[in-house]
Amino acid sequence: MALVSRPRPAALAVATLALAFAPPLALNPAEVPRPSEYEVKAAFLYNFAKFVKWPEDEPMGPTFVIAVLGKDPFGEILDRTLAGKTVLDKKVEIRRIEAVEGAAGV
Repeated sequence: MALVSRPRPAALAVATLALAFAPPLALNPAEVPRPSEYEVKAAFLYNFAKFVKWPEDEPMGPTFVIAVLGKDPFGEILDRTLAGKTVLDKKVEIRRIEAVEGAAGV
């Protein structure tokens, strides 16, 4: 006949109190920093470029260029997000162009 030991009431009380006052294992969602609007947009641009089927009959340059035309709302976020990234095995290059006339050849 096997003896089954029952937990003692004092042990149950200690275990219950330990669980009740233990710090949460996961971070509080309010404490997790949320990405800014332009961090999300920069990541979207990168992922969008990776999943587009680009024309194979058009020659591409040595880099994959992402151009910002006009006022740049990204600031350094775009540079930081895409630093060291590649698209089609080409290094991503960020170009900022103030006017349409400056976009020739981009």
